Amino acid sequence: MTINEVDGPLTGRLAWFDRHPASVAAARSFTRDVLAEQPREESETVQLLVSELVTNAVRHGAGPILLSVTVRSTSLRCEVTDAHPAFPCLKAAGADDESGRGMRLLHELSHRCGVRPAHRGKTVWFEVRAPGPAEASVPASSPRSAASPMRGGPAAPLKCWSAIA
Repeated sequence: MTINEVDGPLTGRLAWFDRHPASVAAARSFTRDVLAEQPREESETVQLLVSELVTNAVRHGAGPILLSVTVRSTSLRCEVTDAHPAFPCLKAAGADDESGRGMRLLHELSHRCGVRPAHRGKTVWFEVRAPGPAEASVPASSPRSAASPMRGGPAAPLKCWSAIA
C-alpha cells in the first residue's frame, strides 16, 4: 500500500499471528523484512519494541494478533492489536524480576506511544523517528549523539494508559 500523506509517502504491511510464543520471532522477522531499507539502528530498535508488544499480546492478550508496520519519510509506526480490552500498565520491575520491563522500554525508546480501544480489544502503538537524509548517511558503526532520532523527547509519563491516538 502506498498513500501520499502530509509527512511523505506511506508504505505499510499487515500480518496476523497466532497467540503463541513462536509468533514473537515470526513478528520480529516480518518487521525486519518490512524495514529492510531502513538504517540498522532504527530497524533493530523497532524489532525490539515489536518483540515486546507481541510478547505482551501472547502473554496477556486474547485471540489472534494483528501487527501493522508503517514507514513514512519522518517516522516508523508499529501497531499491535489483540482481542483483550485491558490496557497495559507500566510496572516497577525489580532487579531480579524476569518480566515487567517491556512497557518501560517502549516508553524510553519510542518517540511517541499509546494505546487505544480497537473494535475488539485494544491496539498498542509506537512511533520512532525515521532518520533524515544526513542521519541516514551516517555509517551504522558511527556513534550517534544523545539527540539521535531514537532519543528525541520521550512520550508523556505513563502509569496505566488511557485511550490516546
